Amino acid sequence: MKEIIIILLTIIVMIFTMNAGENTLKFAEDHALPEHDTLFYGLYDASDIKLIETIIVYDLTEEGVWITDFINESEILLDAVTLKPISGSKMFHNAGQAIIIGTLVTEDSIYAHLLAKNEKDAADSTAPFQHNETRSLPIPKSAFLHNDQLLYSFPAIDFTQKRHDFKLFVPASVSFIDVAAIIGKPEKITTPAGEFEAYPVTFDFGTVKQKAWYELEEPNRMLIYDNGTLQYRFEKG
Repeated sequence: MKEIIIILLTIIVMIFTMNAGENTLKFAEDHALPEHDTLFYGLYDASDIKLIETIIVYDLTEEGVWITDFINESEILLDAVTLKPISGSKMFHNAGQAIIIGTLVTEDSIYAHLLAKNEKDAADSTAPFQHNETRSLPIPKSAFLHNDQLLYSFPAIDFTQKRHDFKLFVPASVSFIDVAAIIGKPEKITTPAGEFEAYPVTFDFGTVKQKAWYELEEPNRMLIYDNGTLQYRFEKG
């Protein structure tokens, strides 16, 4: 009886390992992000009221691909070939403070440098920092993405693979979380820019789920992103 249980457990572990390998994050074979592109989105609340507009900019340089998200005050530099994060910066506003978190990725570690100033002194380069700290984490052996690239590097994903499992680096907490991205069957959606055929993608973060829709045809632009509170809707690009 004991031998049978061990055999069954071994089979279960093998199946789980095989499935995990099949679901590893995978970009399309000929993947590429735009060399230079500007995308405009309207942000809507749960009452369907448009609150503000934002811009996402792609820019290919000798360093790699820069992705700038204006509403979230973030920018991320990716390797142009692998789309792995190289460095980034993001600003938060909290309790009267302006908090800047810089990210640097090396071969074996990812570093987060946190700087905090009084909000009123944020633009003053001579004003002292209230907080100055650097923390690091070892890079996981499995595939990972930086939180600031997540939505905007997904146009290069392999949409024929229906599930992608990977780790996500969250700079605000300097931690990795497990994420599963599930690709649904193409469906028609409507945005301010018109009607599109799109892949629905569910991002499962374990405790919460969010959803985005990506253009069926290349360049597979993000058309809608819904985090449960706000919805980004593609306007032009």
